[in-house]
Amino acid sequence: MSDSEDLENSAKHLIDPETIIKQIPPTITTAQHPKQSKHTKMTSSQTVPKIAIIGAGPAGLTLASLLHKHDNLTSTVTVFEMRSKPSDSMLQTPSGNLDLHPGSGLLAIEECGLASAFKSFNAECSEEMITADKNAVVQLHLPGDGNRPEISRNALNHILLTSFPQEIVRWDTKIRSVTPGESKKWKISFNDNESEEFDFVVGADGAWSKARLAIPGTSKPTYSGVSYLALTVPYLTQKYPSLSTLIGSGSYLALGHMKGIISQRGILDSARMYLMMSVDSATYFSDTGLDSLPPNQLKEKLLGEEQYFKDWNDQLKDLIAAGCDAEEKVEARPLYTQPTKHSWTHVPGITLIAAGCDAEEKVEARPLYTQPTKHSWTHVPGITL
Repeated sequence: MSDSEDLENSAKHLIDPETIIKQIPPTITTAQHPKQSKHTKMTSSQTVPKIAIIGAGPAGLTLASLLHKHDNLTSTVTVFEMRSKPSDSMLQTPSGNLDLHPGSGLLAIEECGLASAFKSFNAECSEEMITADKNAVVQLHLPGDGNRPEISRNALNHILLTSFPQEIVRWDTKIRSVTPGESKKWKISFNDNESEEFDFVVGADGAWSKARLAIPGTSKPTYSGVSYLALTVPYLTQKYPSLSTLIGSGSYLALGHMKGIISQRGILDSARMYLMMSVDSATYFSDTGLDSLPPNQLKEKLLGEEQYFKDWNDQLKDLIAAGCDAEEKVEARPLYTQPTKHSWTHVPGITLIAAGCDAEEKVEARPLYTQPTKHSWTHVPGITL
């Protein structure tokens, strides 16, 4: 399952920091611009804006890196992030992958000066893609052409964080609201009773962005009709060589009967799996109690009931079993979506980048269907499939 749109959809707008700077009035702060850039032509009357980036995911960190590298604006940039600062051990934790494309994601990495660092991390998951049905019969096998390398979110965030001073990121900071300011355009309220004002705010904190609420006309995320359970099996080749052969070295999808198994290879020779289900309610997993079951009981339910994976291929069931056996607590989440075509009213001093991997703006959620592996039909003269 690729969540590359989180970086890809906004990368073209991130490459040139002038995209941000040109929207800001020429005289805002008293600090003078410290460095002339080939990207941004600053006049003697133009001054440095105080910029807030909400969200330390791939898009927000890419923007911070670009502003630091090309315009040396680090002293006026603050990145807010609700999560705690990642430890070095996070690099050894399997996570979802992104595939980066020439002209967008890869171009952003190059502009950040991180191409070499990127290459040292992108061998964990190959570009190979295998698509099969519920009987594990392969329907499509793409080896990859080398133009869409994969990298884990943890690794990508790590290399981005090395590209600018760490002190600009405020970890463990929960944004409460973004409202019009007094001395500057926008006031950001966070944690309990803290607040700070900024000239420009970039919402890079996903579908439930607080910055999004400050912009008229932005849509609210809606449930896509699909939810998933996430499972991770480390050391797959050593423990389950036949399953490693089954899913290959990259991405693997098995689809059928409104369900799917999607896996990606990762650090520790792992397989990160998503058991996708087309269900009516975003609260389905909590309503049915699946999200609170111990992994061994969840395994019995998933493999023993017709509504789940009971009639799926034995190897695919073994893959699910291996995932449940490896987990202490299974992640269960609904997927949300944004309209495929969406625009909003321009508001000076605030904008949005990315949408979060749980609310794809360019991917329309649809049921998962398959055809029987052996299928025939009555001949009708003049038409065929």
